[in-house]
Amino acid sequence: MPPMPIFTIVGAGLAGSTLAWALHRRGRAVWLIDREPPTTTSRVAAGLLTPITGKKPAVSWRWHELRPAAERFYREVEATTGRRFFHHRPIVRVMTTEPERAAFGRTEFAGLVSLADPPLGDVVPQPFGAVLMPTAAQLDVPEYLNASREHFSRLGQSHRGEWDGRTDRPTVLCQGFVSSTVFPLPFRPAKGEILTVRIPGWGESRGANRGGWWLAPAGEHSHFGATYSWDRLDDEPTAAGR
Repeated sequence: MPPMPIFTIVGAGLAGSTLAWALHRRGRAVWLIDREPPTTTSRVAAGLLTPITGKKPAVSWRWHELRPAAERFYREVEATTGRRFFHHRPIVRVMTTEPERAAFGRTEFAGLVSLADPPLGDVVPQPFGAVLMPTAAQLDVPEYLNASREHFSRLGQSHRGEWDGRTDRPTVLCQGFVSSTVFPLPFRPAKGEILTVRIPGWGESRGANRGGWWLAPAGEHSHFGATYSWDRLDDEPTAAGR
């Protein structure tokens, strides 16, 4: 039999690293290429997994199937790398209108939410109350990416640099919107800005979500955001975003 091909994966963010693990578990060799810029979409991602999503509350797509699958996957990677990056992270969703509060009484939300007890502190106004999503979780994305890069580097299957454009082996582009510069993909790139904040007296280990913002614990600080803009696609923070 001819030798199995090496899969080239361009981009070692969430998509590329996870694809590399999936192929690796199937006994396939990979060649993971990444420029490793200091700021990428994956490295600033909050990594939140929530059972309820959207301005109009709805159960996250295939939640009951994908939530346990995600935990199994990340736990296996943790066991292989000896690192910890997948955390149970209950999240409090603050309701902003009476219709939103009424919506959480629907039967499809049974078992996914409960009353937030204790409620969030006075920092966040809660005139319509709040619910707790106890099965929510948070992936420490930078830690996961670092652990993955180190693992494939030890195997000699990771390279820092630019893709040379070779297509004589199976190649998967995992570069996000950058891939649209190679293929005419129907992408509409957006820029988001996230604040890293310290809130004296906050003392919350839970995440929080209200309307257009979320708050995710990150060590001694919290990540707060994000904004969306389609007309300035750089990685520089702006006064308007702040």
